[in-house]
Amino acid sequence: MAALKARVAAAIGGSKAKGGLNVGLHPALEDLGSWKPSGSSTDVRNANQRPPAHASKGARTSTTSHDLLRNRTDQHSNPYFDEQLAAQPSARKQRQSRQLVFNQKGKYIQQANALRRQAALEAMKKRIAAQTRKAGIDDELDLEKNLIVDAPPEIEWWDEGLVDGNYDSIDDAARLKIESPDSIVTEYIQHPVALEPPQDRKAPAPKAMYLTSKEQAKLRRQRRMAELKEQQAKIRLGLVPAPPPKVKKSNMMRVYADSAVKDPTAVETMVNRQIAERQQTHQLANDERKLTKEQKHEKLAANQEKDAASGIHIAVFRINSLANGQHRFKIGKNAEQHSLTGICIMHPRLSIASAMI
Repeated sequence: MAALKARVAAAIGGSKAKGGLNVGLHPALEDLGSWKPSGSSTDVRNANQRPPAHASKGARTSTTSHDLLRNRTDQHSNPYFDEQLAAQPSARKQRQSRQLVFNQKGKYIQQANALRRQAALEAMKKRIAAQTRKAGIDDELDLEKNLIVDAPPEIEWWDEGLVDGNYDSIDDAARLKIESPDSIVTEYIQHPVALEPPQDRKAPAPKAMYLTSKEQAKLRRQRRMAELKEQQAKIRLGLVPAPPPKVKKSNMMRVYADSAVKDPTAVETMVNRQIAERQQTHQLANDERKLTKEQKHEKLAANQEKDAASGIHIAVFRINSLANGQHRFKIGKNAEQHSLTGICIMHPRLSIASAMI
């Protein structure tokens, strides 16, 4: 029995010193081989040793009040203590996540260019200030040299025709040239010729009020209605005879009811003759309003004179070459048709044409 106990003790001791296969145990594993009693008895002992509830409450109250008093004393003695910050809650704010903001392309290049322009502007200001300062000094030197002013004349040139001699005789009425025959002051009053201001001739003509198609149709309808009422009033008063009915093939049977039934061929012939007469009258009226060739030229000349009255303009044209005779003929013909005057300078290298419009 004793030998068995010795072998067990030796085995336990060897296991404490070494692990399996004669390997030493890690220091953290040495406590695993020793048996420890459960902590139930210790917990019971600790529970039995707890102070009573009223005693612990009083102790905590005294300890808390003591700590508050000490903290308040330390705060008042601390010169860097801020009561406003202490009154705020000390809860740490959650950090707000920020979005990525990328710089636009060319941002720093523009800033660099702006700085360069500002530097160049400052340098230019300094250079101008230096030049101005230098020029001011030179001007002052020139003024100092030219400070000598001539003495005033005995009489100014604008008073020579009014005073005889000098200003000392201005109080002597006999020496004044005001009522004498050789005086520049006369009894005549000159009234300058009133000239029209040139800007009035160049003033643009008032623009006509442009109407839409609906507005134009409305005005035409109103004008024709007024003319029709006036014509009806004249017919009603007997001033003008009543016009014959405007018969067409579409209303022929309604206008000539009985006659059209009796002899439709004669009625149709009469209607065709009336249609031809109305067409001829309309064509003659258009021909009378049409301008002849001479009247067109006169109207064009009047418009050209009107344009020239508003102002004459000069235009200069540079032409590479006028060697072709057709080009010279076209230039001359256009100038003649548009009543242009001018000159054309021809050179082997280039030509210049000046026209007065």
